[in-house]
Amino acid sequence: MFKSALLLSFILCAGVPAFAQNFRWDLEWYNSVQGTERNEESLIDPTGRRLERPQALFETDLRINTKYTWRKGTRFVFRPRILGDFNQYYYTNPEETLTEPSGKVSVPEAYLEGDPTRSITLAAGLQNYQWGPAEFFSPTNPFFHFRPDSRTYNYKEDGRAFLRMNWSPNSSWSVIAIAEPINNGTSFWIYEKEFKPKGVVKVERRGKSSLDYIGFDVGLIDDTIPFVGEYFNFELIEGFSMYLDARHSHGYAQYKPDIAPDTLFDMVYVRNTEVWNTLLVTGFRWEGSFDFRIEYIYNSYGLDAFDMQAAFLSALPQHPRGDQNLKRLLGSGMELLGQNYAYVSLRIPDLFIQNNNLSFRYLKSLMDQSASLQTALDTAIGDAWTLFAELNISFGESTQELSALEKGSGLLGLKWNF
Repeated sequence: MFKSALLLSFILCAGVPAFAQNFRWDLEWYNSVQGTERNEESLIDPTGRRLERPQALFETDLRINTKYTWRKGTRFVFRPRILGDFNQYYYTNPEETLTEPSGKVSVPEAYLEGDPTRSITLAAGLQNYQWGPAEFFSPTNPFFHFRPDSRTYNYKEDGRAFLRMNWSPNSSWSVIAIAEPINNGTSFWIYEKEFKPKGVVKVERRGKSSLDYIGFDVGLIDDTIPFVGEYFNFELIEGFSMYLDARHSHGYAQYKPDIAPDTLFDMVYVRNTEVWNTLLVTGFRWEGSFDFRIEYIYNSYGLDAFDMQAAFLSALPQHPRGDQNLKRLLGSGMELLGQNYAYVSLRIPDLFIQNNNLSFRYLKSLMDQSASLQTALDTAIGDAWTLFAELNISFGESTQELSALEKGSGLLGLKWNF
């Protein structure tokens, strides 16, 4: 309801910014086809009917980017999106193929921004506002969460309903306050739970080099759990940096496995305010003729080996409450299910020719040794077109975290800019 009302309100007021002194716009049009090879040995979803993930997907995605600017510098950014999907599902036991089209019109970003003074910026509306030095994700940002497909070329993150103030008294210091009073209209990422308002105050200090900075923030994460966080990036020698992004919360609110009265494991929602937990990403980066990162992820919110096995058992189709437990596991409120990971990425720009980029991203669970590898390529075709392709491969057994659901997937697409 909120999303529809928001979309309608922006359409109705679209004529108001026509009186702006400056108007800029462009189009991005993505067309892609994706295929997924399901793990047929999966104990969680042996027939493909529980997760309802398409084996083949054709997607057309039109993104319209507009920006209105008034004489005093006030900006109105409006970015609607028109998305159409054609999904094909393949099931076994019994065998069945199902095709299903779908589509939607949405507004991932729409906000008003202005500068009442030289040092203060105010903004309100749907915004995609992120920070942090790490590539994998930013623990100090409680508004946006890790998603397995977030590094896909055509991935688009929906903005959040923010009230934001930036204060920069000079080039070295900045203070940012962000409140998220209402949900953006999409389903909440923790299954069966409702959104609660949250906010952050962040202070950042920058050095003479743009690669030297340190920041601290304090605020609330999901279910009003308080947290403090810190991040930094320092250039040790030219082109070589070390960085950290960490969050520490006094408690957690998420699903964890527990024994039910019938002696079977169930995923149970727990809100704990007694212990401190840490989500941390730290790493090194080399920027030169190529971009290389190596990161370590520590997640004390995650499950140990015993709890991981218990969660897996609770979600089996033979379990009398397995379907509900599976949904709770997938929407657990944990960024990652495990506690320790290694991540390596390599990006090679202008490979053989200009405007041609090749990248590799490798994530490995240090608990059960399962892993996933993404290989991606994008290259310019003329002035307006970009060809992009990706291949994802999982390594491990059907009972391990990063290889339990699918063996791999491939993506091929074209992007048009106008």
